[in-house]
Amino acid sequence: MRKNSSLFLMELILAILVFSMASTACIQLFVKAHVLTDKSIALNQSIIKCQNLAETLYGSDTIEDDLGKTQYYDADWQRVTDEGSAVYAVSMEMKPVDEKSLLHAVITSKKLSDESVIYELPITKFVGEEAKR
Repeated sequence: MRKNSSLFLMELILAILVFSMASTACIQLFVKAHVLTDKSIALNQSIIKCQNLAETLYGSDTIEDDLGKTQYYDADWQRVTDEGSAVYAVSMEMKPVDEKSLLHAVITSKKLSDESVIYELPITKFVGEEAKR
């Protein structure tokens, strides 16, 4: 009788061990999936915000100084006015108009916590002679 109960106990311990290893693997998969989802949401939103800023530049007849200002966003990609509560930043760096009347700019989306670049969009616009600065 004693031998049967010790075998049952060892089998139970082994089953608990296998179950705990399987649950640890599943939890790691769920965490990795959550991290990948957050990264892909950030990339999609970065692409949208950078394209919106590029289209604003393409659609404007003049080069506005406020286009080069940094736009700040919270964790849900809602625009905020102060940098303190921001999680993401989208900025445009404009280079001077060259001899061919082309304006070159780079729009960059960053995560502020580690200053990592999420997305970068280089653009070029013909501005003509009258729009040179």
